[in-house]
Amino acid sequence: FYTHEGGSPYNTLPKHGFTDYDSPKADGKLSLKTAYMASLELGVKWGLNENTSLYTGIYGDYGLNNIQKTSNKGVVTYNHNGTTAQGPSQDFLAYNNSITSTSIVEKITPMTFGVKVRFAFGLSKSKKATQTPIRYADEIPTTAEDRARRALDAAAEEKARLKRESDMEILMEPVYGFDLTKTFLTVEMMRILDKKIPILKAYPEVKLVCEGHTCSIGTISVNEKLGNERAHAVKDYLMRNGIAGNRLSAISRGMSDYVVPNDTEENRKRNRRVEFVVKQ
Repeated sequence: FYTHEGGSPYNTLPKHGFTDYDSPKADGKLSLKTAYMASLELGVKWGLNENTSLYTGIYGDYGLNNIQKTSNKGVVTYNHNGTTAQGPSQDFLAYNNSITSTSIVEKITPMTFGVKVRFAFGLSKSKKATQTPIRYADEIPTTAEDRARRALDAAAEEKARLKRESDMEILMEPVYGFDLTKTFLTVEMMRILDKKIPILKAYPEVKLVCEGHTCSIGTISVNEKLGNERAHAVKDYLMRNGIAGNRLSAISRGMSDYVVPNDTEENRKRNRRVEFVVKQ
């Protein structure tokens, strides 16, 4: 046995505060408040084949409120004789009946996190939805009257298309025959331009570019000026006959572009012209 400083042996341990006692046990319900959680999950779905897929992800939940239902203040001390500062041991157990009612816990907030793995599969191949075939107008059964009307409409559309093509060709017909260093319009030139006027009025969306050209006689600067004046002469004529100026533009090509070689006077006269570009 052991002794203390005075020499007395510790052979009577209960007198010095040591004894045996059974640990108190108690049964009770763990009472908690409703938890409000904020959740976040990130994952990816992997298609393995037509009928199976795999999902992997991570998640986390965090409690937004305190779920502790009771709050105890003060410290409970347990004596060796089975009593507490507040009373007998049974009161101590009733006072501390769960982890939420201990005096050292002031707030309980749940939190979880982890990894998710899911595997999904099907028992049979999914049936593809059958699509109703598109039926075009000429495949729908109609009466003889309907077919006749559609035929007339188609013929009218084709006629309008051909007329438009013919009209655009007339608009693009050049005017030839300017005399050397001259810019005024001849009677033949005005006759060609007169054919363009009703077409331009019939197609208000069409715009026309007038391009003035010259032959190879003279300097570049002189021919540039001549080409510009010839183009503006044509533009002015069309404007005087009711065509809006914002639909017409005039530019000079000078001596940069020939339709025939400049080896005879007849050819040079043909190169002295105004051509047209149609913009729709």
